[in-house]
Amino acid sequence: MKKIISSLLSVTILFSLSIPAFAAEPQNTFSDDAFAMWASVPELKINEETLSKSSDPIIRENSDYLIAEAAKIKTMSIDELNTYINNIYSKYNSATTRSIQPPGTINILQLKAAWLAAAQAAKLLGYPCAAKAVEHSVLAQNYTENDGAFAAKIKTSSAFKNFLSSTKNSNKTSNKKVVEFTKSDNSDLFYALHNATVTLTKSGTKYKTNIYDVFDFALDNDYSSIFTTAVNNWAWLCQNTFVLHKIKINVNFTA
Repeated sequence: MKKIISSLLSVTILFSLSIPAFAAEPQNTFSDDAFAMWASVPELKINEETLSKSSDPIIRENSDYLIAEAAKIKTMSIDELNTYINNIYSKYNSATTRSIQPPGTINILQLKAAWLAAAQAAKLLGYPCAAKAVEHSVLAQNYTENDGAFAAKIKTSSAFKNFLSSTKNSNKTSNKKVVEFTKSDNSDLFYALHNATVTLTKSGTKYKTNIYDVFDFALDNDYSSIFTTAVNNWAWLCQNTFVLHKIKINVNFTA
């Protein structure tokens, strides 16, 4: 479903405020190894093999640049990521570059790198699912997971547990519904999925589960929050100039 990006990435991408400001909700920070172990995150290795599978020809033809930048980004602290993003964004923060004109190849690559840095910041601040969605959107690759980081959080969310319980109580062998993951329930799922199609199929005493969503952005004309609207529309502009891409997210597990 189309995303309103809200506070996630807003401080990093738009005005480069302090990254911890968007994580006013209590979040844990982790070393890369501890984080990966905790979240069961399938590591997205940004290498020649991975980038050769991208549907974006700019990525395939300029893999050396993205591989080098991704390697640097992985070593950065929150402050360093903030500075890195701000240096790239400041090049486009002018009346000329705000117009909806397709940026050149070099500009697209730099903006992709900025979003990868924002994803790394989100990851370090405890948003593994949102980080994965952004990484795959940048690299134009769909995301499929079998009982990993998304599944671990979905299983414990009130939205999913309520849907599973109602399905069991109805004795249905299968059930499909668009389930809303709210910010108060799980902020990471809210930013990564928000509204997703959940399909339950009974298998013995358990239910095979598929979560499906399209990670993309819609132009937001609700000016009740100018800041949020501007951030979301920046993401929409990036999507429509091939910096970000619509991707499919599929998560499979048994509940």
